[in-house]
Amino acid sequence: MNNEIEIYKGLLTNIKNRVRQGQLKVNLATNAELLATYWDIGRMIHYQQQQKG
Repeated sequence: MNNEIEIYKGLLTNIKNRVRQGQLKVNLATNAELLATYWDIGRMIHYQQQQKG
């Protein structure tokens, strides 16, 4: 019985680590997309200012 508990304890640890990895990847992708969006908005504003003065 103790061996089964140890197996499931290890499995649970692995699952929790995998969830954390997935969350980190999502956060990094979100941050990258937001940064690209803000740069694009800045580019659009800069272009408009150059055109209109």
